Amino acid sequence: MSIPERPTEMAFARKASGLVRGLSFIDAFGVGFMNQGMTVSMWVMISLGLSVYTGGNLIIATILSAVLCGIGFPLVWGILGGSMPRSGGEYIYNSRIISPLIGIAESFGNAFVWVMWIFVLAPWTVDPGMVMLFQFLNLPKAAEFCTQPIALFLISSLVSLIALLFLIFGMKVFAIAQKVVMFLATFGGVVILLILTFTNRDTFIQKWNDIAVQTPTVTVDLTAAADNVDFSKVDEDTEQATALTAYLTTQLLDRVAAEDVVNPENQSILVKTGEKISEVALEEIGKLRDENGLVINSVTVKSLDYTTFTEVVAVIMDKVDGRKLASTWNWIDTLGVMVAGSWLFAYSYCITFIAGEVKRPDKTIILGNLFAVLVPAVFMLWLAVVLYRIMDFQFLSATAYVDSSLGGTLGGLALSWSPHFMGFAAILNHNPIVLVVMAGSFILFNIWYVALSYLAFPRILFAWGMDRMGPKWFSDIDYRWATPVKNHILCFILGEIGIAIYAFWQNPMTGLSITALEVVSVFGVTAIAATIFPFVKKVRHIWDASPYKKWKILGVPVVTIGGIANLIYLAILFIFFYFMPGKEEFTFWSGVTYAIIWGLGIVWYFYWKYRNKQVGVDVSMTYGELPPD
Repeated sequence: MSIPERPTEMAFARKASGLVRGLSFIDAFGVGFMNQGMTVSMWVMISLGLSVYTGGNLIIATILSAVLCGIGFPLVWGILGGSMPRSGGEYIYNSRIISPLIGIAESFGNAFVWVMWIFVLAPWTVDPGMVMLFQFLNLPKAAEFCTQPIALFLISSLVSLIALLFLIFGMKVFAIAQKVVMFLATFGGVVILLILTFTNRDTFIQKWNDIAVQTPTVTVDLTAAADNVDFSKVDEDTEQATALTAYLTTQLLDRVAAEDVVNPENQSILVKTGEKISEVALEEIGKLRDENGLVINSVTVKSLDYTTFTEVVAVIMDKVDGRKLASTWNWIDTLGVMVAGSWLFAYSYCITFIAGEVKRPDKTIILGNLFAVLVPAVFMLWLAVVLYRIMDFQFLSATAYVDSSLGGTLGGLALSWSPHFMGFAAILNHNPIVLVVMAGSFILFNIWYVALSYLAFPRILFAWGMDRMGPKWFSDIDYRWATPVKNHILCFILGEIGIAIYAFWQNPMTGLSITALEVVSVFGVTAIAATIFPFVKKVRHIWDASPYKKWKILGVPVVTIGGIANLIYLAILFIFFYFMPGKEEFTFWSGVTYAIIWGLGIVWYFYWKYRNKQVGVDVSMTYGELPPD
């Protein structure tokens, strides 16, 4: 006689998950650490962060982030993951602690986020990753090829496919590959840091100036203006006229003419050799145009040395953005830099997507999260100290502005690559093998970012499927490889659509937009869930069985303290994202996007709740228990 199934067992899509607990602490730490993307994220924190908040202090921002994340994230994600050790991420926790509706809506947003990471970071592997590599190796044609939309799409698609293959054939293959990639990528980052460490300010400035001497003049290609301005509308469209002025300002204002700038229509001299190009001269150059572009195709200017580089960038920021290039740090900008810095500190939570596949989840998840925060923090602190030692505060912020806001393109810049911290190391060391190792660090961290999207997204859908909140095939597991293969394929298809959109219509701020979406839709909701976890009656049985139940400080559950610390950190990120100077329109539409995604998640929940009710399944029963292991 068979034993009848309990109602809760019947409610779940499967009696067992089919996933295998075979991942070690090193594997789990690797997932968290690699999802922090050390080299990439240090670049984002410096270039993107300081380009907006030029008075940010990287040392203080790193310490604050490390403290708040080092307390909040391991406690929130470690305790929730160890108490509910199931694969699928925060959906499991939020749907049980807060409500199924919030759990699905928030998780729907996070599923979208993981797809967005694919179509942002696979292209970043190409540009700036491969572009940087070829620029370092003095292969300008190869670098230019990688910037073409079709090349960007094809190579990014290949990157996405390779990342998929690391996951689709099972976690044993993934774990081995991750160890290799983690070693090589981290080694490259250490090489960069060592090169910068074993130099001094005088040497760095001299090396920068040596390049300006070796390349005494730079020809500014003004035909590129057509990429930024619709010349057929300049006369009647104020926005296009402003764009033209901004372009000419960034590329020519206050640069010293190396040759006479001549009006080709009457051969009059607009700027004499050795004179600075003034705003009056720019206005005259701008008037010489037709519907296809500027009549003057190029202007040759003297290369910018260390001092004039900073001076020119300060003028550009003042004229184009109406902002001052900060000469020293301030608290407002330092807190603002933490928004971009969150890439380096807030993403170890990825470990919880494999909570049902790690050994000893009670220890592995919390410790994996802790070290995945602290290790990148050490590297970032090391980098910040070194950079402030070898260059002026204002110079570093100026390079960040040129790298991020101007895309590395600045009239008079003698470098053949963008002035970021990896580029600084390339100025100091020209060995081809070293250059490949340094650029390779950036490329490998990006590739693994994409691989981790193929880790997370399929497991989100799998967790929905287990709760009958999606098609039955969401919960299918391939028994040869113990992975949700169908979900992987869906992720690849969605990623390809996104890559195509990114390749042919790029927005360099997309990465920061994803960060803001996760602050609200993932980290914030989950921090609230952690804060109230010990006090919610419907999950009392889960809390009572938790290995962390007795963890208290002055009678307050440690998970609650972690949740509050997390919320403080997230509030800083939220405020300084939505009030970024000069980005108000971008942040507004980011907010609209988040609202739409949440709305779709709510619709998804009610649709599947209705579908299940039609076949006699009450899905509310599943949310009082954890899914089968």
